[in-house]
Amino acid sequence: MKCSVCSYGDELVLSFASVLKQPYLQRRVFRELVKEGVKIKIESNGVLNENMS
Repeated sequence: MKCSVCSYGDELVLSFASVLKQPYLQRRVFRELVKEGVKIKIESNGVLNENMS
């Protein structure tokens, strides 16, 4: 699992790279951000997106 973070202005981008089949950690991170009221947008290279609210 690798994660990179980049921010500029009022935007923060998280990028995950993993050889794991299931994105459990990524889901947890994004769910916690949503619980804190952070608006998120998920982009993927093929993994199905799900509603995080």
